[in-house]
Amino acid sequence: MGMGSSQARLLALTSRKFDIGRQLQHYALVKDTLTRDMQKVSKNYNEALKQTTLMWSNDGGVNYSNLTYSTLMRPNSSNGNIPILITNSSGKIVIDQKYKEYADLVAPDGKAGGNWDTNENKNTILSKLTGIPVGTLENYDKTTNNVYEAEAAMYAAEDAAEEAKEKATKKLNAEEFAKYWGNVGGHNFSSPTGTIKLGSADKAISNLKTCIDTIAQSMKPYLPESDYAKFETACESYMKIPSDFISQYGKNENTTTNVNSPGTVDIQYSGNNFYLDTEFAILGIMSYYKGGNPDCITKLDGSAVFTIADKGIESEEYLDYLAKVDAYNESKKAYEDAVDVDNVVLDASQENQINFYNMLFTAIAENGWIEDYSVYDQDYLNQMFQNNEYYVTSMTEYVPVCNCDNNGDLTKGTAKYEYNIDLWSNNDNIFAVNTEAIRQAALTDYEYEKSLISAKEKRIDEKMKNLETEQSAIKTMIEGIEKVKNDNIETYFNIFT
Repeated sequence: MGMGSSQARLLALTSRKFDIGRQLQHYALVKDTLTRDMQKVSKNYNEALKQTTLMWSNDGGVNYSNLTYSTLMRPNSSNGNIPILITNSSGKIVIDQKYKEYADLVAPDGKAGGNWDTNENKNTILSKLTGIPVGTLENYDKTTNNVYEAEAAMYAAEDAAEEAKEKATKKLNAEEFAKYWGNVGGHNFSSPTGTIKLGSADKAISNLKTCIDTIAQSMKPYLPESDYAKFETACESYMKIPSDFISQYGKNENTTTNVNSPGTVDIQYSGNNFYLDTEFAILGIMSYYKGGNPDCITKLDGSAVFTIADKGIESEEYLDYLAKVDAYNESKKAYEDAVDVDNVVLDASQENQINFYNMLFTAIAENGWIEDYSVYDQDYLNQMFQNNEYYVTSMTEYVPVCNCDNNGDLTKGTAKYEYNIDLWSNNDNIFAVNTEAIRQAALTDYEYEKSLISAKEKRIDEKMKNLETEQSAIKTMIEGIEKVKNDNIETYFNIFT
């Protein structure tokens, strides 16, 4: 090939090499664009994974169910048959189409300030909602009223018995209790400290028993039968420890030591005589009386409290107290009978429904309502909660069911409620959950977008590979032409040298 032809070939190859370089640069820019597109797809995927829907859980988020209008505003096991009110920011109850016709009868035009308990349509509405006949509901009202009245009478009798008890009885510590023992074996228990001489070994146990029996008898006028029997047992239990000591050590005429029983020193022996330490005798007897063991009381003026009839169990005050206790027991029985009668009017399921709707329509009457038929849509309800358009409101009863009228007489009371309006996020049963459906949809979109980008990138990689192969071949060809040209020039100049 002549030098002219070689030069033309070199120029063509150089031009093609430049064109390939420009194309490779273009494809590299396109790949950068695809990388940015992939980053955007990944970002969208991560954001989609963060999307949540509100779910209901009764076990702290271990298991979930859909959060729907029915979950909160219909009687069911999820809400424990207690309405969880859906309200707007002003506290008005959000009702659906089912409740609309009844709400108009309770709070016309959605206005607040009605009274559900006295509403003339109450039993008719409850009957339509529950299927329970109106006559049965009227009977239930009567038996429930009887329960309220019996409950009020029971509480009044309980208060009267407590008042009579305060007048008739006295609470004492161990030292104060022992003062009622009086003079025993020559020692007056108005002072706890001292000793009682029991005599020599052949008489000490008998004298000890006489002292303990005297102590037991001294409390008979001040303790009711059951408490007195317990006190007698305590005295008998206590006597065993000093009796055992006397039996064991009384045979030794040279004994001059003290004996230690658990936590106390009860018996002293000196000059052939045994002595009972009164302070530790009080602690021992009252320990058995308090807890059935010899060392549960360690201080005479400690916190242990014992109750006695202040003026005796035959006193007018104590007999009045017993009479009032009997009256309380009778009123309690009457209350239990009224509850039994009331319980058979409705079964548990029916009663749960009635209680639920009574609370719900009390709230509607007192706070008013707005209608929103879209709340059936779970996604719509979720959005309204998450946008803080709707709130979750709980009801808390804040007064006893039984009240006193102006004359001080107990009457049936009406349950009154406080309403706590709050965000969904503060409710212990509502969780923002990234569901499997959300995750799967996000993954499907991600995989599709990724596949498109991957396909484009693969095609570009193939084109760039072909161009790079061609570029390498052209480089080799240019190097060959350059070598031939250089060889020809060298040969030409050698002719003239």
